[in-house]
Amino acid sequence: MKQKKIFTYLFFSLIFFISCDEIGNPLEENNEIIDTNIVFPINENPVKKVLLEEFTGHKCGNCPAAAKKLEELHQIYGEKLISLAIHTGDFAATDENFPEDYSTSEGDELNSFFGISSYPTALINRVEYNNNLVLPGVATFWEDALKEIIDKEQILEISIVNEFDSINRNLKTSVQIEFLKEFDDKLNLSIYLIENNIISPQDDYSLGDEHYVENYVHKHILRSTLNGTWGTELLESNLDNKKIVKTFLKENLNEKWNMENCVIIAFVYNTKTENKEVIQAEEKSIFELVF
Repeated sequence: MKQKKIFTYLFFSLIFFISCDEIGNPLEENNEIIDTNIVFPINENPVKKVLLEEFTGHKCGNCPAAAKKLEELHQIYGEKLISLAIHTGDFAATDENFPEDYSTSEGDELNSFFGISSYPTALINRVEYNNNLVLPGVATFWEDALKEIIDKEQILEISIVNEFDSINRNLKTSVQIEFLKEFDDKLNLSIYLIENNIISPQDDYSLGDEHYVENYVHKHILRSTLNGTWGTELLESNLDNKKIVKTFLKENLNEKWNMENCVIIAFVYNTKTENKEVIQAEEKSIFELVF
């Protein structure tokens, strides 16, 4: 009888364990949902695009000069260059002079993973240039790296459709990935939410003794992600098709964020490379389809 009781206890314990293991809600983990009614725009002229991830902070007095250089690069390369500003580290700390908190848990994780120790610095497609992955925002490092990377072969195309519910402040983003070439390595899709034209204080050492700028215009600030720091795995079964569609729902967005100035950046990276090399990136304004 004792053995029977033990067996019964183990049986129901196993059932309980299995049931608990299956309870998890995928929506809470990465916000992914199913939507088969998305119509994506047709792009007859695919363009290879490069992602520049800048590590910065409002207390970084040398960062505005790098940001100015970045805007010049945007003028040169146009839609081929996509950038985001990650406020992290000690230079992102807040106090009475710098009250706005632009740091994010995702940005802090990227900062730690890539070993960022000085600012401003940047990753460009997360590939090395002259044996350096992290490139300082001085001289012509970013410009020279872009010249080498910008015209590499395009493997896939990304299309984005955003739908924003302005009443509930819910954002639904759908991404279509179309393969232009055969590609066998494992890939992840990341979706980042960016805000432009935020006015708040910034240190700027180029101004000399009066380096505190109260009404600085911040651009490309990382606000959040729709599917975590490292994104969503594109399963090998998906890669058998030339097109993959993923949809994500982010609910109750922060009321302080001006959605008219917000942009979605979607990029695909190679998980087999040590530095998670970016294969292709795309961006799309959220406010275009506000309802």
